[in-house]
Amino acid sequence: MAGDIIGLIISIVFVFLVIIVSELLRKTGDFNEEFTRKFVHIGVAHWWIVAMFLINDIRYALIPPVIFVVLNYYSNRKDLIKSMEREGDSNLGTVYFPISLIVLILLTWDGGLLGGGNLKYLGAVGSLIMGYGDGFAAIIGFAASII
Repeated sequence: MAGDIIGLIISIVFVFLVIIVSELLRKTGDFNEEFTRKFVHIGVAHWWIVAMFLINDIRYALIPPVIFVVLNYYSNRKDLIKSMEREGDSNLGTVYFPISLIVLILLTWDGGLLGGGNLKYLGAVGSLIMGYGDGFAAIIGFAASII
């Protein structure tokens, strides 16, 4: 249990570090909101790998995505974390991402619906596909449109 709590804290800090870096990139660099959104998507997708090695209990694994469903919804409505939001857009993609992580946890974590075993690796693949897929979709789409 103590290890799960430490893993929980580290995994939440990891996500906040990704968000903080994206905000710093937005404020200090020549990076637009679309770049920082993609940075967050790709960076946060790695949360699974951090959590997979640090959190054993499925109940603790569910806490970070649940927190970020609430936080991301609030941020979307109040434009709180600008590096994650599109100006004037009420797209709830930042809310759906942690919801999909909840589904993956419920399916693949030890004690999940698909049973025991080492299925966390399948969840990692799903998480990374979502993060990188969304992160690179706009880049690939843009490149394809100019060819």
